[in-house]
Amino acid sequence: MSDQIIAITMGDPAGIGPEVVLKAHAELLARGVSLRLFVVGDLALLQAVSSDMGLNIDLKAIGRDEVAQVLRLVHDSPKSLCVLDLANVERDALVYGKPDMFTGKAAIEYILAAIELCKDGSVSALATAPVSKKAICDAGFKFSGHTGLIASAMGVRDYAMMFVSGSLRIFLLTTHIALADVAPKVTTENVLRLILLAERTLTRLFGVARPKIAVCGLNPHAGEEGVFGSEELEAIMPAIKRARAEGIDVQGPFPADTVFVPSTAAKFDAILAMYHDQGLIPVKMADFKHAVNVTVGLPVVRVSVSHGTANDIAGKWFADATSMVESLLLADRMLRALQRK
Repeated sequence: MSDQIIAITMGDPAGIGPEVVLKAHAELLARGVSLRLFVVGDLALLQAVSSDMGLNIDLKAIGRDEVAQVLRLVHDSPKSLCVLDLANVERDALVYGKPDMFTGKAAIEYILAAIELCKDGSVSALATAPVSKKAICDAGFKFSGHTGLIASAMGVRDYAMMFVSGSLRIFLLTTHIALADVAPKVTTENVLRLILLAERTLTRLFGVARPKIAVCGLNPHAGEEGVFGSEELEAIMPAIKRARAEGIDVQGPFPADTVFVPSTAAKFDAILAMYHDQGLIPVKMADFKHAVNVTVGLPVVRVSVSHGTANDIAGKWFADATSMVESLLLADRMLRALQRK
């Protein structure tokens, strides 16, 4: 067990976040796994959800000045789950499956509180339950996602989104932008930056001594030598050549419709995709339930579930917590890798 603390943000109170957080804790206990973690959320809501699901988890409130004591609290009472209680949910007005400006405000407050704990060194890893981007925006916050917010708050510019699903490790060059806006982002500088970031991540957080990295092309058939587009010749290949000159084992550009074939993907420690769906479709086809979203390049470990608030099933208590379980286990493994450095 790592001796570093993981903070979990509860997510949107009206979504499945509270449910999967509690189910993940119960699942880890059932496996005999004890992680040093706590939840940033609303204690009364978590107690109500726990009771409604018949879990009856022992939830212990902690104050901001008690976060450092989580190590001892988990050791003394491993079945309990500590909660930094922001007490910011009006339960009488809460409707499961219907996030609104009030639940959005609560969700952003969990994130901002957790970020401050990361910045002051109180916690070493952050795991986030799903939020409603619209609800947060309706609450008056400019918000396009956890990744950009956390990176900006920590003053980090060189970061990226990564997904892990089984043996697949996928890094994304672009994320939540329109497909029409992707091509201008595929530059030699951006591709090289991602290759270097992927190499550092695989070495530091995954313990891969000399990573083998594959790079996808942007266009069908990786451009077919310029027939279907020039980005491969003008941007991607020059970036690969520069990375190789720095001693990185990187190959490509590969057609995206073949590099994800299991027999080919297995030859590499990671694959770099040019845009969101190019990388995410293979990940979720391979094993959606076990997929984990990782933000790389931050001074702390950050993981998240691969799904959203699932408003259609919120409050029905049959949400699957596998992705949250996998997120917490991966965060712990990455913290262990860092400790070995």
